[in-house]
Amino acid sequence: MTISFHASGTLAGETEGALGMRWTLNCGGLVTRTMKGTPDEWNYLDPFDVNNFIENPPGDGNNGINFDLLYNACTDGKIHGLSSTNIQGTQHVKLYDSEFDIFNYSLPNGKSGHFILKGAPGSKIAMTIPYDPIKIEFVKSQTENGYIESLTITDVDGTKYKFGKIDGATGNAVESNIEWDIVDNRLGNVSTAWYLSKIISSDATDEISLFYNTRLMEYYAPTQTATIRDRLRQFDMNMWTNTSLDPYILNLKSDLVSWHFDQTDVLNESLHKNNVPVLSSIQFHNGSASLNYTSSNLLSNIIINRGSVPYKKVLFNLATQTGGSMHYLNNISFYGEDQATLAEKYDFSYYDGTTLSVAESAVTKDWWGYMAGAGRQGLILKQTAPIVSIPLGTSFTQVLGFEWVNRDANESARIGGMLKAITYPTGGQTEFVYENNKYGYALDGPGLRIKEVISTPVKGKVVHKEYKYGINEDGKGFINDYLRPGSTSFTELKVMESNTMHFWTMNGDGSGQEGKDEAGYRSRRYLADPYISFDLSGNNIKYDAVTEYVYESDGESFGLTVPRQKMQTLYSWGDDVDVTTFNITDRDEVLYFPRKFSNPENAWLTPVMTGKTFYKYDNGQFAPIKTETYTYSALEKDHAWDLPTYLHTSIGYGITGTGYSGYGGGSLDNYLTAKAYDEQHCSIYGWGKRKYTTGSQVLINTTIEEYTPAGTIVTQKNMDYNDDNLLRSEMITNSKNEVVTTTYSYPKDFAAVSPYNEMVNRNLISPVIEQVQTNTTLNKQLARTKTNYNLWQANTLILPATMQKSLLGNALETEVTINEYDNKGNILQVTGKDGIITSYIWGYDQKYPVAKIVGRSYGDAVTQSYIDLAIINNGTLPDGTIRAELNKLRTLSNCFISTYTYKPFTGMTSETDPAGRTIYYEYDVAGRLALTRDKDNNILKKYVYDYQGLCTTCGAMTSANWHTTGNTRHLPCQANFAYNGLYGQKEEKDLNPASSTYNQSRWIDYLIPWNDPLYDVSLYTTYEEGWVNTSTIPRCIQNNGQNTGEQEHEQVYKAANPCSISQNSLRWKNTGMNTNACPLPPLFTSHDLSGTYYSSVCTSPAEPDPIYVTVPLFTSTISVLDADIQAREWAQSYADQHGNCTVPPVTVSFFNYHGGGVRVTLYDVNTGQDYTLSSVNGADAYLQNVPQGSYNVYIEPANYDEWMYYQVGCDDYIETKGDFSLYEIQINANCNTITVH
Repeated sequence: MTISFHASGTLAGETEGALGMRWTLNCGGLVTRTMKGTPDEWNYLDPFDVNNFIENPPGDGNNGINFDLLYNACTDGKIHGLSSTNIQGTQHVKLYDSEFDIFNYSLPNGKSGHFILKGAPGSKIAMTIPYDPIKIEFVKSQTENGYIESLTITDVDGTKYKFGKIDGATGNAVESNIEWDIVDNRLGNVSTAWYLSKIISSDATDEISLFYNTRLMEYYAPTQTATIRDRLRQFDMNMWTNTSLDPYILNLKSDLVSWHFDQTDVLNESLHKNNVPVLSSIQFHNGSASLNYTSSNLLSNIIINRGSVPYKKVLFNLATQTGGSMHYLNNISFYGEDQATLAEKYDFSYYDGTTLSVAESAVTKDWWGYMAGAGRQGLILKQTAPIVSIPLGTSFTQVLGFEWVNRDANESARIGGMLKAITYPTGGQTEFVYENNKYGYALDGPGLRIKEVISTPVKGKVVHKEYKYGINEDGKGFINDYLRPGSTSFTELKVMESNTMHFWTMNGDGSGQEGKDEAGYRSRRYLADPYISFDLSGNNIKYDAVTEYVYESDGESFGLTVPRQKMQTLYSWGDDVDVTTFNITDRDEVLYFPRKFSNPENAWLTPVMTGKTFYKYDNGQFAPIKTETYTYSALEKDHAWDLPTYLHTSIGYGITGTGYSGYGGGSLDNYLTAKAYDEQHCSIYGWGKRKYTTGSQVLINTTIEEYTPAGTIVTQKNMDYNDDNLLRSEMITNSKNEVVTTTYSYPKDFAAVSPYNEMVNRNLISPVIEQVQTNTTLNKQLARTKTNYNLWQANTLILPATMQKSLLGNALETEVTINEYDNKGNILQVTGKDGIITSYIWGYDQKYPVAKIVGRSYGDAVTQSYIDLAIINNGTLPDGTIRAELNKLRTLSNCFISTYTYKPFTGMTSETDPAGRTIYYEYDVAGRLALTRDKDNNILKKYVYDYQGLCTTCGAMTSANWHTTGNTRHLPCQANFAYNGLYGQKEEKDLNPASSTYNQSRWIDYLIPWNDPLYDVSLYTTYEEGWVNTSTIPRCIQNNGQNTGEQEHEQVYKAANPCSISQNSLRWKNTGMNTNACPLPPLFTSHDLSGTYYSSVCTSPAEPDPIYVTVPLFTSTISVLDADIQAREWAQSYADQHGNCTVPPVTVSFFNYHGGGVRVTLYDVNTGQDYTLSSVNGADAYLQNVPQGSYNVYIEPANYDEWMYYQVGCDDYIETKGDFSLYEIQINANCNTITVH
């Protein structure tokens, strides 16, 4: 858990969070979405794969884009009461979602990005932007709307992050907005954010759960608009001036007059309310964290519990500034187990913030949404707009906006409320100085940037870090032209031009003007801010270079700074996010402000660091000492198209009686009237094709140049990556111009074999399985390592089994074999290259290693010592109880035992070496190491944590202060003093003059490690001549219960040195063939069973093809039948590996119980092949040899006006008139009929 302050500047209308202004508690993760159109997963949507539609359009000349499609796709302009009926035999009225929602994710490990959901409803998959090989899955709620309830993101290391409602206790982890559905006014809470609910380790042995309450969040979104309606169209001007008493015309004339103009008051801002999840507690193994809030929803404290006992506390102190209403975090205090004793405290100060309320500050925004100072309450700048009057058609201008509006950046208003200084527990302080971002020729841009950071310690030099921006240090940044105030591009995005058409039945005064009539006009809506949001564009401003200068000054003569060093960092980025104009066809008038939409095709090309240069201040100037250059490759991975739409021409419909289409006035005639107007005059809907692209920018080269008196040293590294962005190889060119290449292999490279296929299934794809280092210049392999994984604990865990290594091209040798894990994934037993077994026992609920046993297997150590594992796994027991239980292990012979005890969440409390000597560790109330004591309770070390103004007196210590002298010697083998033992002795001398043993020496036993000069390899080596036969009777070696003819003797190891680690070990030694003592069984040979076999591993609906197998002869010592069984098993295994599986075709039957003609077209979604059958005059029809699979089915009856009832396949039923399509229909041996009634 961390907190962070976002110092980009104070926003207009900014609201405070749980930590007041601008502080964020970073704990867990979040998935959010920006909804475009309708929710992608909405249950009411009809099947429509917009990406497939655009990439594989119908061949109708218009690529399938017509009024019917756009009506189905656009969320606006829906006609109330228009049901899903056939419209004149052309198109069903349906509900499509043609735009991707934009999802954003952030994980606790720092990963973040965006994703969209591709595909048709029910089969959507995530496409991450930029590309990341994470795995994203989602679960829909079982409610009527079917909104996303939870998401699971699996990272490349197999860790699962679950977001949202995953059970009854996490229902508050979803944030939603109340939205009116676009059809029939159905009310639904649309899910817009999913908070992290659970983290599950890759082996599923550990998890963390997060729980939430909800908080009502209010925020203001002020805006201001000016609307002009003018330029009458499709109307008789004489009728406009007629004295007709038609109420529809009178109402229209009263609204428009000669033109219409209105302008909203900016103070009529809209207040938005959301129910937002607020973290309340975290549960983890043997502990928890509770977050407690004030009545004002401000975070008061966090208490960490060990079990149910408070272990640590963090206290947050928030207060308002003078005259203001916003809370600021004044300080954080840390407490340990004694929650009344302060351990650490951090203080914060801020620049004076606004005294305005949230509502008042909301209307003082600059062009980018930041505070622009008090009293600025207008948003639209004064401007003029051309008017075409009604009905004369004359042109003039209308003034709109306000002359006094100023939305330029205000640096002091932005800085107000920003973090000014942090004071640390040491008394030191860091101060932050800000300035406006700049772009172009020193124009103020969006937000703030750091100008200077001043670090002042209690004692020592004051360090100043100053920052200069731009490659020439001129402060110049870059922004998208569509975000630059005053630019034509920016201005055009603040005007929305559209049309309105009215169709009605005129009721005149009897002058013969009664009947159907129509009239329309142009609408222009002038906005305070652009209507486009660049959802994937990242930061609004970018810099091609940032230079950091470091100076030092004496705290007593502040301001007299001395230059020390300089570092310049370079950046680059791809093209800015662009905009595209919607497609509109107006056959009668000119469109002056065509609507646009953002084009995110290049949004995945985010800024990257391209270089660093380090300078040292020398002889009055900065001289470069090192340059690092970085080169990237942009690897495009995938793309997806969607179809943004908007309502360009609104239809007002008031026809009674027979309508324009010939139908009676109503929703159907309304639809057909709009369609006719779209085809003959002006588009009802604007549309465009928008491409989302994803890929990766990977670092492919680094070049480091170091400038020395002897010349420039150049080191280069080239990198290559696999499809998952994991490092495949790196080539380093050293100063000798030699190239050393290191290659890496991952689970996907071994996915054909177990357990790597299961690792891929679990998205556990990042562990390096094999690493090979080669001197490419010399064509010489230098080193190779390989970690072999296996399935453990009933195939639930995937963990290393062996670790192999080779040098200089030799064969791999196993360095370590892991023999056993527990159910938590803890290593229980390993065998080293030397054959020595090391075992580990875990305690405190299997969280900490409490014993290491060298020379004994785990099973033997536990069973032969009679240790009670339940006791050592009880973390609530006293240290002494656990130590006493661990001491049972010391009854084991011929092994070396080290034991440990712990204070959970704090640290080790004791360690006992193989000689039985114990060192104790004690901690203060803040959980910090305080004392180290020896076995006699003497204090060896004392740790004091003093900050400014504190001075702890340690006092005189009379206990000995033993220090090693460096002298060592062998400790003789206690069983035979003529030989060395496994232990040595180190000389120590007491250096404490106050001790009674001052200047005296002692010798301390220790286990001699392998790298010690006293190490005797013979003690760890088992020599063949040391093995002697025991008196145990020899036995026959058998295989599957049958003698092999060989015999073995039991042997015991008797070394000359009785302290050898293998002394008295037992083994069975193969002494060779002895058929007299171990007679061989008779031998039987199998028959020739060569012939035709079939694979047994084909899965339905696939069936095996015949394969001829030549079977070798097998032998058995049991019977001919047993030899034949072996032969058949071998043949079957061969057929399973080499035989083919083929899905047989089926016959599709069409049963016509209705009569009349029907044509059915089956489109194979996998191959693109069409299959057609026709039923003539009510006859049944059959289509043979149709491959089994998934099909889109199109059915077209000869009579479009009759209602028919269809059953297609096994599960799809529909009652309709006319033609229709069904998608993803499964055709197989069981589901292969189509019937019509």
